[in-house]
Amino acid sequence: MAGMALGLAAGLAGLAAPTRTRAAPPLILWSATDTDVFARILEAFADVHPGIAVDYHEIGTLPLHRRIGAGMEPPPNLAISPALDLQVELVNLGLARALPGRAPAVAPGTSWRSELFCFTREPEVVLLNRAAFAGLPQPRSHAALAALMRNRGDLLAGRLATYDIRRSGIGHLLSSQKAGLGPDQARLTEIMGRTGTRLFATSAEMFRATATGEVLIATGVLGSYADALARHDPRTEILLFEDYNLAVPRSGLVHRGARQPEAAGLLLRFLLSVGGQAALADAGLMPLSGPPGLTGAERATLMLLHPGPQMLLWQDRRKRERHLAAWADSIRAD
Repeated sequence: MAGMALGLAAGLAGLAAPTRTRAAPPLILWSATDTDVFARILEAFADVHPGIAVDYHEIGTLPLHRRIGAGMEPPPNLAISPALDLQVELVNLGLARALPGRAPAVAPGTSWRSELFCFTREPEVVLLNRAAFAGLPQPRSHAALAALMRNRGDLLAGRLATYDIRRSGIGHLLSSQKAGLGPDQARLTEIMGRTGTRLFATSAEMFRATATGEVLIATGVLGSYADALARHDPRTEILLFEDYNLAVPRSGLVHRGARQPEAAGLLLRFLLSVGGQAALADAGLMPLSGPPGLTGAERATLMLLHPGPQMLLWQDRRKRERHLAAWADSIRAD
């Protein structure tokens, strides 16, 4: 778990603010978001609340969930993750608390129990190696992707990529939610397994492998990271499918044992505010309005995941184990 003390009152110099008499302890933030990305958001937060120092810890979705569930001390004041099902489970276990003060006004389907709040809408995307697809048709739907893999197995063998859902919380979330859409996803996973698919733990790893040509197609990549990386690397192309694309919300909760709950509440409220949403967009994350520049047809393909008890279905131990076993068999994971 990478930690970085952000002395916001001192201008994000990478160190905690100088000790002051009776100064409040820093806000401990655990987040499955790249430190350099979230630092820009915290700079905007500091403009509004200059007296709050933040101790930022970048931590993966699964370790974040496990450490909170295990009661690791000291607990974070605020926990942020795109693994919505894991966040819902923490709330269901009674490990979150309502925001101090009046409940904020939020869009329908973006909060649960006044304890978990979604503040981004980040679609999964497909990454293509641009050079390899210069003379190939681009797959514009899940069915077209399956057909391409069947027809060009010679080219794509061993050069597909997706999440290893045993190691990636966001990967498991996407896989389990697609399983509820019908059998087509299971068939696509089987075709990927027969063709030969490499498994990765993060979107950034899949992006790098696609850019270098190590793999030619990566599926389920988190769009915010793909977009940010693609701006500086033209070797990849980003696609949205025309049939559907799951849109993952990044969500935050104030820990039940938070020692600075008021400060945590202020940061979460900021992320939900107009200014906070603008800061998210400036930092390369996608606000609740979704990615900018989409056509109406593209926006209609986004299927936003909602927090709530339906997310607990895939946290049942036996159901989760069965899903993991079926996935591993289909994708031919070692």
